[in-house]
Amino acid sequence: MRAFSKREVREFYRRLAETRPIPQTELEFINPFTLLVAVVLSAQAT
Repeated sequence: MRAFSKREVREFYRRLAETRPIPQTELEFINPFTLLVAVVLSAQAT
């Protein structure tokens, strides 16, 4: 597996921003810490 070039990374983020201009998560949180806890718990549930 090779690393992506800076150009490829920029292109990826450009396409991602085109697809989802205002990204949102389905996890419920009130601050960065509770978001981290929600991510850890969701990973444990899979």
